[in-house]
Amino acid sequence: MSRKKFFQNITNILLCGVFGTVTTFIVFSGLTLWLNGSGYLTQFNGATGVESPLVLSDMEVLLMCSLLCSTDVIAAISMVNAETSPKLYSLLFGEGVVNDAVSIILFNSVLKFADGPFTGATGFLIIGDFLLLAFISLMIGVLFGLLTSFILKNVRAFTKHAVNECIVLFCFSYMAYIVAEMFHQSGIITLLAVGITQAHYSWYNLSPQGKNSTALTFQFLGAAMEGFIFSYLGLTFFAYETYNWSPRLIGIEFLIVIAGRFCGVLGLIKMLELCTYKSGVKWQELFFMSFAGVIRGAIAFGLVLRITYEDAPNRDVIVTTVITIVVITTVLFGSFVGLLTDWAVSSGENTNVDDVESFVALDDDKSHHEQLIHPNQEETEGHASEKGFEEEIKDMSWI
Repeated sequence: MSRKKFFQNITNILLCGVFGTVTTFIVFSGLTLWLNGSGYLTQFNGATGVESPLVLSDMEVLLMCSLLCSTDVIAAISMVNAETSPKLYSLLFGEGVVNDAVSIILFNSVLKFADGPFTGATGFLIIGDFLLLAFISLMIGVLFGLLTSFILKNVRAFTKHAVNECIVLFCFSYMAYIVAEMFHQSGIITLLAVGITQAHYSWYNLSPQGKNSTALTFQFLGAAMEGFIFSYLGLTFFAYETYNWSPRLIGIEFLIVIAGRFCGVLGLIKMLELCTYKSGVKWQELFFMSFAGVIRGAIAFGLVLRITYEDAPNRDVIVTTVITIVVITTVLFGSFVGLLTDWAVSSGENTNVDDVESFVALDDDKSHHEQLIHPNQEETEGHASEKGFEEEIKDMSWI
């Protein structure tokens, strides 16, 4: 991804990722609370088939809505070419990362107060805990990321072998996660901060072989874990057949997810544009971001399994509702997101030389592994971008 385009669109990314997620949470919670108080919801036991009324507590509603705020834009990102559409790619990637961070922190904040009653002060307590949790988790991640960069720069023994460099990056990232969890902070947000800091600073202190091997290693681990999570979701979906199910809650919550997502992205940006804000993002791109962001994925699935019966007596219904929405949105919207890609790209932006100045041209006749370029690597004067990795190593043989 082009860092230049990322920071050019940082305002829109933060608006959609932070304020858009908060707007989505408010829409989800408001509509679900109204539906819960209408007496329309029912549930049936998957083992006995007995149907009974369903009434969720206010904290259960907030808990379910907070984890449903997380999106999964992996399918959309895989459909967009970062070289030909750098702006749209940076918007999707940046908004997806920020959205995951905000939704995870929001869920942790609500979960902390889930065992108590909802009062007038609960909302302010959640906001305060949200800000404190975000700050501490990010600072732990940044601290370990900078520590990794310092060690790799000054202790050159760690940079003699690419394997050692991978181990150092992995160990410090894992230690950051453990420290955050020990202090009851968000380990996932800490990992995110560590990764960004290491990519921005530590990568430049690695050897040429380490730069390529670490990129391949962590890309492999990320892809493998993503595939494992969705495979696990598919295999265990029918294991919840004995739980309590609420088809009415699933159907209406599915519509609420769609409405809340479009309000949090397309509606928010267009409302700000009416107040003289210039986003520079066309409505086709906003529609594509909203459509792709309807997909609920690994984050929602992972968070809902953290809920216990002490946190939510109606845990069965919450689990089955969230997992069903994850499956439906992934299959339905994930199947059609590819059809909208060409329309959004062709209508959203035109590719020119300036848009791709941060990318290194790849020759289709050569292996991708011979020309692997780290996402942070940019062209500089005198750098032969067409050279493969083997040629660059030969040029550095005098060291």
